[in-house]
Amino acid sequence: MSFLLRDYQQVLVDGTVEHMLKGGAPCLVSVTGSGKTVMLAETARRFRGWGYNVLLLAHRNEIIKQIADSCHKHCNEPIGFYSAKRTTEFRGIMVSMVPTLARRRAVLSSFKGWVVLLDEAHHIQAKSYQEIIKAIQPAFFAGATATPITPTGAGLGKFGITKLILGPQPKQLMDDGSLCWYRMFAGEAIVDTKGVATKGGDYDSKQIEERIIEVDGDFVRDLMRFNPELKPTISVTISIDHAHILAEEYRAAGISAEVIIGDTPEGKRESAFERFTAGELQVIVSVALIDEGLDLPAATCLQLIRPTKSLRLWKQLIGRVLRTDKNNPDKVALIIDHGNCWEHLPLPHEPIDWTLEGKVKFQPGNLMVDASNNIVEAPPRPAGAFVAQGNKRELKELPIEDIYKQRLRRKFKAANSNLFLVREKGYNPMILWPLASSPEGLSDQQKREIERHLGLPLGYCNAAMAR
Repeated sequence: MSFLLRDYQQVLVDGTVEHMLKGGAPCLVSVTGSGKTVMLAETARRFRGWGYNVLLLAHRNEIIKQIADSCHKHCNEPIGFYSAKRTTEFRGIMVSMVPTLARRRAVLSSFKGWVVLLDEAHHIQAKSYQEIIKAIQPAFFAGATATPITPTGAGLGKFGITKLILGPQPKQLMDDGSLCWYRMFAGEAIVDTKGVATKGGDYDSKQIEERIIEVDGDFVRDLMRFNPELKPTISVTISIDHAHILAEEYRAAGISAEVIIGDTPEGKRESAFERFTAGELQVIVSVALIDEGLDLPAATCLQLIRPTKSLRLWKQLIGRVLRTDKNNPDKVALIIDHGNCWEHLPLPHEPIDWTLEGKVKFQPGNLMVDASNNIVEAPPRPAGAFVAQGNKRELKELPIEDIYKQRLRRKFKAANSNLFLVREKGYNPMILWPLASSPEGLSDQQKREIERHLGLPLGYCNAAMAR
């Protein structure tokens, strides 16, 4: 039985096919959970109707299975496989793994002149992808992705894509029920990223692993606080070693948890996903497997242990829990951020203007964490404030701009015991640039300690300093 495409899906497929027929190499861009697999199946159906053979490519076994299932239902014909795990006779629609084709170059000539559709097209910059496409010389080509930038942040225009066919922004899909809405929390256990080096467009993984281990907090406690009903959770950390440590901590607390990574045997992986969907497995702990292509509508909570600077990774990860679930029509996703990603990356519903050049544009919000650790809009900056220095007995009223100037000129003496409490007229208390022994200011952990000491909402320091 064929799928009935939503209006936005129909528009995206129309635009993609139109550009393909003009000789271009478009990339269909639509957020995670919006039905890219269905749109690929419809694109394949159209070209099959015109007499072309179609090859659909992806880099993971779970993804090609999903593509094959959608194409079989929508195109009403048998689907062929060419992968290390399964190879069938050649058929009009074939699905294949990119790593398999990269190892078996001799078979590429068999696909010469086919229509090629590439899922997760943000990997197109890889040498193996480029060589496979060049060898096949497709009659027509298109890609699809939620995040049209490479892992290093480059645009896809450098790698053969000629046009982005852009879908609706996330908020529109949330408003019309195509994606679910969410609540987002800042974890009490914060991974401090200050001073961590950047490699390949993201934090250095070894340094981040050290910071995660050093965290003075309890990831399990945070999960139980912000997800008290223990709705199906995906917990993402930085390394396989820490994934196993984390899973053991969950199990010690009476929470069923399993580690699922790329090397997990397929049978065990599928069993875990089935039990997760059935509610028998509460937490899946992973490192990278779940960042792309995994379709688990039951997944409701994302616990992001690892911080990231990567917009691509951030959008892929949060997309895992934004899918609607027919078995849970009132689903509201939960996102627990332990790395303060919300401070420098767009929230799940915020718009992003993607470009072929990779110059991504988004407007970060003025955010803070309230007393319940919800990430919310910060209050507007007041015109004036009462400032208490040192022992808090010396009160002085200053305009906010004067305080900023003093802050920038380092007029406030740095000392661990010297806190600067701002009592705003008509507002709650907050900190304006409290300096400790470091001239660069406080670490995230120190900010949390100050907030607890003064009874301030978690994250108020960050919101005050960001203004």
